Amino acid sequence: MHADAGLSALTKKHAALPWKICLIIIALQTPLVAYFLMHPVAFQWSNVITAGTVTDLGTAQHRFLDVRTALGKIPYNSTAQVFAINPPDRYQRTIIEGNGNCSNFVNGLAYQLIHDGVSFQIAHFLHIEDFLRGVGHSALNVPYEIDGQHHIGIVDVAEGGIPMMKSRNLTLADLAAGGLHDVTIEPLNSRQDRASPYYGPFLDGSILGIMDGAATARYFRFLERIYVPLGGRKLETYMYRGLAIVFALYPPVVVTAADYEKLFAGHRPVRVAARTLTALLRIDAVLAFSAPIVLLGWLLFRIIGNRTALT
Repeated sequence: MHADAGLSALTKKHAALPWKICLIIIALQTPLVAYFLMHPVAFQWSNVITAGTVTDLGTAQHRFLDVRTALGKIPYNSTAQVFAINPPDRYQRTIIEGNGNCSNFVNGLAYQLIHDGVSFQIAHFLHIEDFLRGVGHSALNVPYEIDGQHHIGIVDVAEGGIPMMKSRNLTLADLAAGGLHDVTIEPLNSRQDRASPYYGPFLDGSILGIMDGAATARYFRFLERIYVPLGGRKLETYMYRGLAIVFALYPPVVVTAADYEKLFAGHRPVRVAARTLTALLRIDAVLAFSAPIVLLGWLLFRIIGNRTALT
């Protein structure tokens, strides 16, 4: 009799433990979720920016982008941000319809580059003071062909041309070195001009972060496989991007170790909060996937316990 009572108490104790763990996790993550729903860019950058070695594409054999054709066909209409997380949709909204900000246009053309087998990197200009609020710029580092000549360098999709200084096409090394002046854009689209505010003092006040093209391709494949319309493009963008971050499928943005310290020197609490939330969401995912197994084990435990008590 005492054995049955002890078994029952033990069963109840183990059955209550997962619920206690869930309540603790919910209590910890609720205020973090509320904060980062209001600051989604801070959540994104705090999780994906990482310290490492910033490398160029190298001198391996490359396919080359016909840059004059690629940029010349874009019907630039609006610079307002486009919320379209599904890669084919984003390509349609940006490259075909001509809408979006610099990040939208870069990701739109990246979708084409992936399908054409052209290697690339995405160069992010992360403004030191305001990058967690989304202040920055994005361009491509890509092998391209223009007027019969091959180059590996910067193509600014949003500006519709190639950044140049003293008649020389800019490279990733130029951006990393900084100190650029009198940079103009060689326009490859009749709707764009030679001016750009991003390659002088703005670049000097920013940190250069590099996103790998192969990692971007994996991220796009993930989005295409799981994408289901949810009825709101902004909601879709934040939800699917958040899922990619939680499952470690969002491409890391690599900066040097020294630049990493500069970026987060005044933002350590936000970075810790964002990464804590990501860890908790990963625990949520593990619990969600393991719940059926735990439930089955608990039922078997009860059945075996009852049979033991009857005998």
